[in-house]
Formats: sequence, structure tokens, C-alpha cells
Amino acid sequence: MENISFDPYELMALESVLTPSEVTANAEKMGALTVPTQDLCLKVGSALIEAREKGGEADLVLSEPECWILRERANIFMSIGQRHDVGLSIKLKLYHLLLDYAFEREAGEFETADHVERSAGEVRDALAQQHRKDDSS
Repeated sequence: MENISFDPYELMALESVLTPSEVTANAEKMGALTVPTQDLCLKVGSALIEAREKGGEADLVLSEPECWILRERANIFMSIGQRHDVGLSIKLKLYHLLLDYAFEREAGEFETADHVERSAGEVRDALAQQHRKDDSS
């Protein structure tokens, strides 16, 4: 998971597009890729509190699926008060992070479900070994 900094206005905009009731009510209908999890809502909310209390930016640690959810929901034309570039700023930050994830995947290194970085070759070899075990059973 990667780290990204958002200012209070960006966090307010992100918070405004997350609907907590949607998390439980529509998760099955809409699919997990577009519905924010409760964890994501809490991440954004706690970063908003932190940014407000310290009067500056706060870091969010986002997984690739969380980045895609936020990218899907944030409107590039979002504005708050005199800040007319809030949506664009959010999108640019998310795209930087998404491109980092894509580059890591292309380079052959990514984090697996057990949170251990493995190369694509290691994963491929492990899957082939498991496949051979399944065939021999």
C-alpha cells in the first residue's frame, strides 16, 4: 500500500463522495470495485480530522482498489469555496499513485494477500507447483 498526502479541502471533497450507508446496503448489487468499504470511509475521516487539527495536509495509505474507488467517485470538476481545482488535484494525486502501482506490477513486483512482496516469477512458480500437486491428487 502506498502513501499519499491530501490537504483539508481535498479530504472534504473525498469525504463528500463516500456514502457509508451504501457500504452495507449496496455492496452486493454494485460490486466491490465501486463501493467504498467502511475502512476506506474511516481512513478518509481520520485523515480529515488529522488535517483539521494540525492545519495542514494528512497522509492516507491507500491500496490500489481504494485508489480506483476514489478515482471513480471524485469528479474532476469538484470545487470547494474558492478552490476550483480540488477535483483536478485529487485526480492527479490518485493517478500518480495508480501509475506507481501499475509500474510495480509491470516491473514484476507486487504485494500478495499475505502482505509479502514477491516477484511475478515467484508467484508463477508457486502457482505451477500448486497446479502440479492438484493434478497428481
